[in-house]
Amino acid sequence: MEYTRDITVNFTPSGEIPVVRVKQGDTMTRFIRIRLIRGDEPYIPGSEQVILFREEKPDGHGVLVDNTWEDETLHRCFVVNNGDGTVTVELVSQMTACAGYCKCDLCFQRGDYLISTAPFLLDVEAAPGITDSIVSSDDFRTLIDALRDVGLSSVTNLSDMADVSLDGAQDGQIIVYNAVSQKWENKSITDYEYQTEQNVQTIVSGYGYQTESDVNTLIAAYIQALDGNNVRY
Repeated sequence: MEYTRDITVNFTPSGEIPVVRVKQGDTMTRFIRIRLIRGDEPYIPGSEQVILFREEKPDGHGVLVDNTWEDETLHRCFVVNNGDGTVTVELVSQMTACAGYCKCDLCFQRGDYLISTAPFLLDVEAAPGITDSIVSSDDFRTLIDALRDVGLSSVTNLSDMADVSLDGAQDGQIIVYNAVSQKWENKSITDYEYQTEQNVQTIVSGYGYQTESDVNTLIAAYIQALDGNNVRY
């Protein structure tokens, strides 16, 4: 069984905000067909425009999905440009997961061109007896796919990045770039002959410079001895 609610949304904010009442947890059965107007005139988005559905839930979580995103299992988009001045949004799990008033709009993008409609509301009525089993979270399908397209993802582990090669990482190691492998690799600081702070102090003192002041004097003398054309401040 499917139910479609028709509403009209203007690009010019007005005093009346359309409200669509749904039941918490309903999914794959409810649709919103949104008729677009700009002032008093119909607005028909072009086929080249990306149409983004945005929802802010009362618990702070959000939903982002556009008409370019297709569900791999269902093989259909949840935002559809009907080509007649209407856009159909299929309400899926996270859109109805949080009871209360959810603020929504549509955003239209073509290159640098960007315009958003006035808001409309999803009034999600709590479903008796199953509230605890419905967990609201962010649903940023469009954003995740966009990051994947440019080689990124929601994964935050360093080892999952293409230009990083970690081998038995241990406490106190550093990450250095290997120009041969063209990857960042984990290395022990002892590989660079600087094992401890005391070792560094020993190396410095071996040149007769015992204190921070002595080292600063050395640097100043070095700069003063250089040709001015070789020093950039």
